[in-house]
Amino acid sequence: MTKQTLQKEIEGLIGSDTLVDSVKLTEWASKLGETDELMPKEVLDLVRFLASLYDDIDKCVYEHGDSDLLMKYPVVQGTANQLKLKRIGEQEYSNKTIHTGVEFMLSNSEES
Repeated sequence: MTKQTLQKEIEGLIGSDTLVDSVKLTEWASKLGETDELMPKEVLDLVRFLASLYDDIDKCVYEHGDSDLLMKYPVVQGTANQLKLKRIGEQEYSNKTIHTGVEFMLSNSEES
C-alpha cells in the first residue's frame, strides 16, 4: 500500500459515518511520515526470492518432469500471471535480508 493510498483511506474514514478505531487511525497516520511504501524492503526481497525460486522450479519441472508430474504440479493460473511472477523474480534482491522478511511475516501473522 502506498503512502497516497493510505492517505485516501484515512481521509475516507474520517469523513464517513463509520466508527473509526482511533488507535488504528493513529498508527496509520504515523506510518505516513515514515516512508512512501508500507511494505518493508525485507518483505519485498522475500517476495522477489520466492518468485525467482518458483520460476526455477517451474523450469525444472517442465524440462525434467514426466507427464504424471506435470498433471500434479501446482501452477499459477494464467500465462500473464506467470510472466509477471517471472519478472518479479528477475528483480534484484538481497539474500541477507530474506530472513528478516520471513520474521516480519511470521510476527504479523501471529497478530491476526
